[in-house]
Amino acid sequence: MPTPEPILRFSDTQLDVARDTLMRSYGKAAFFRGADVGLRAEGSTGAGEVVARLFVETGQAGCDFDRADLPSEVAGVPVEVITAAPVSACETRRPEVPSGQPVPQVMGGASLGRLSGATGTAGLLVVDRQSRQIGVLSSWQVLAGATGRFGDVILHPGLADTDISRADQVASLERWTRGTDGDAAFAALLPGQSWLPLQFGSFQPVSSVRTARLGERVYRAGRGTTQAQAIVEGAGIYRVAYEVAPEQVEMRDVRAVRLRPLDRDAAAGAGHQGALWAAGPEQAGIGVQFAMDDAGQTGAGAVVLVSPMTHVLDCLDLEVACFEPWLSSAAPQEASITPSRWGSVEAFLTEYAGRAEAPSPCTGPQAFATAGGFGDQLPDLAQEDDMQQLLPIWVELRAALQDRGFGDGALRISDPIEALQVTAQCGHDAVAETIRRLPVLPMVEGDQLRGAKTFVEVCRLLRAQTPATSGPFGK
Repeated sequence: MPTPEPILRFSDTQLDVARDTLMRSYGKAAFFRGADVGLRAEGSTGAGEVVARLFVETGQAGCDFDRADLPSEVAGVPVEVITAAPVSACETRRPEVPSGQPVPQVMGGASLGRLSGATGTAGLLVVDRQSRQIGVLSSWQVLAGATGRFGDVILHPGLADTDISRADQVASLERWTRGTDGDAAFAALLPGQSWLPLQFGSFQPVSSVRTARLGERVYRAGRGTTQAQAIVEGAGIYRVAYEVAPEQVEMRDVRAVRLRPLDRDAAAGAGHQGALWAAGPEQAGIGVQFAMDDAGQTGAGAVVLVSPMTHVLDCLDLEVACFEPWLSSAAPQEASITPSRWGSVEAFLTEYAGRAEAPSPCTGPQAFATAGGFGDQLPDLAQEDDMQQLLPIWVELRAALQDRGFGDGALRISDPIEALQVTAQCGHDAVAETIRRLPVLPMVEGDQLRGAKTFVEVCRLLRAQTPATSGPFGK
């Protein structure tokens, strides 16, 4: 069914003045949940008319107020007062949507995440306007989060979609924004990392980016078995709950486009953080998803917030990646011949504990409780074989094996040793000789490895033989 045209009776300037007046007048109130320019709700008098809207919350202690005291008109523009559920950028569930078959190339719509556990979706491929580096744009929660630092490891697929041994470091965190310029983050692809300027699922390029139009139907380009759809119903500033430090949730005011989901999949936030929303058959990008109503339900009251694409690209000094740089080179500029090692993983593992962003004072209402943040460490990763201790050893061993020409460039810690591609030597002897050539690992003989079936068991053996004073591999 075609979307009806919005009823516009006021100029953009009049509407912006009315919205900004609402922000100044009520932005510090405990009940404030946002102010925007948007459509009157369906079923109300004047449905479809473009007005100024004030969002309020009455569900928390200390937030009670008299609706009769709120204005029905500001600067000559009608005001619609809307009771809104809390909106959260904190993922509290593991992804419930399929990530699809993993592909070696990084592209928009693919699973992406941080080593600390947060998993979401790559929005689209972008280019740094200054350095001309190729990178990926996603949400703040997916790429940075409460503990994010410059250079942090970005994985593909994200750890909630795969085992840590099958996730590859593909990028490093460069910069991010979260506030009145929107919510987004940029990670630069590592030299040699393959990429495609397409969206996973449709395998079509993003033709352009533009401002969202009130009343238009948009769709999410990314993971999932169906194409989620929504209606653009407003644009303004909204109060959103964030995990600003581990297990500490506070409210922040963020510029966003407000979408009304048309189906259940559109309102399912788990795993869709960072996904691109687009309009038209030309797949014009209008925003990156970063928040949803805390109830996570469809129907009346359901909402998805996306960062306005043109705004965040200008803020982060980025542009959409196209086929021109891809055709000149299958990898980002200045790519090395040999793929880079996971050099920063070891440093990450030794420095990460206890690291957190210094929280800003909460000027908004009291934060509502959440049942754990999606950015928390995944508890099962630290249990089986103590993977955090084995991973630094595997990083060194895998790189040394590949430098000697063993393996096909895609060795996994869970692979059987006998799968190693060797000729004159058996797999165990080749691994033992490689270890002896590497001074950072303890000396072993082939006979000592005979009982090991996989590289996990080799790393466990090396870990047990490592002295307690041996730096990052120590106990």
